[in-house]
Amino acid sequence: MSTTITTKVSCGDKIWTPFHKDPLTVGQIRVCLTNSKGINNGYVERVPIAFDNYKPQQDYFEEYMCEETGIGSGSIFRFGESAFLTQVEAQQEMARRKIS
Repeated sequence: MSTTITTKVSCGDKIWTPFHKDPLTVGQIRVCLTNSKGINNGYVERVPIAFDNYKPQQDYFEEYMCEETGIGSGSIFRFGESAFLTQVEAQQEMARRKIS
């Protein structure tokens, strides 16, 4: 079974962050997709397993590196936490965090 992943933005697109006055240009995208049913529903012989990698998991996030902040050794911005599609969303996050 294959999965097609469509990112929120593409390389060359602009994103906004709460930390920068101007938009940044996306230069690299990293996507993490974790989708695991686990092993035996997270149990071995009816005893719960302590390690998360045996339990059912589901996670997805996108991270970006931008030309203005360095690709390969610069800042990493996670979509919805420190990277946004619009300036208004970035400003709302800035206000939420009380960043001036």
